[in-house]
Amino acid sequence: MEVVLEVEETKINDVAVGQRVDLTFGALGAVASSSVAEIASVPLSPDPGASERTRKIRKYAVKCPLPEPDPRLRLGIAVKGRIFIGTT
Repeated sequence: MEVVLEVEETKINDVAVGQRVDLTFGALGAVASSSVAEIASVPLSPDPGASERTRKIRKYAVKCPLPEPDPRLRLGIAVKGRIFIGTT
């Protein structure tokens, strides 16, 4: 299982493979540690329902594996990630 974070283009150059990531799963109140495993080289497609202003903000997918996922996790559950810049 993995988490895919969306990182805005203004911050993506600060992200590197191997950096530590703390993940918080709001619906569960659970926290997990991971690391950046992969950074997309092309931006994600904008959400068709988003406003024009929001659609102009490019975001890149950052994949973070969960080696021992909480069994309560489900596909699509909301997660907030904190990437520790400059640390591996």
